[in-house]
Amino acid sequence: MDYRLNNEALVACIIIEILSRKFVDMLQLSIVVTYLISNNKDRCFGDKYKDCLPVVLNAALILKESGCIAVNEGVIVLLQEGVELKRQFTNSESRRLTKIISKLNHNQSYLLESTNVQLIESLKLVITP
Repeated sequence: MDYRLNNEALVACIIIEILSRKFVDMLQLSIVVTYLISNNKDRCFGDKYKDCLPVVLNAALILKESGCIAVNEGVIVLLQEGVELKRQFTNSESRRLTKIISKLNHNQSYLLESTNVQLIESLKLVITP
């Protein structure tokens, strides 16, 4: 399978996992997903964010067009189709997805309870051209 498609499928699963815990806006969603899938500590978070953003947007668009998520007043919410999809991948044998969900479990209060400003400041998110 094409690596980008594989990443978009993985990111779609991560988005559903996040939204099953808390409804968030697109900025927070894209920051949290980038944090979760990043494993290279040598690069600036802003560079990782720029690389991940198109994949996050594509995955969110696919989920929206599939009826799994919706946007209500700027907040992304999980719909019943998304809940059903989550049931399908909950017992996934994907080691990478399991590792990412474990990382979310470990950092959930930091990632999902912080404001966008707090996340941006703590991760030193600076986007350079």
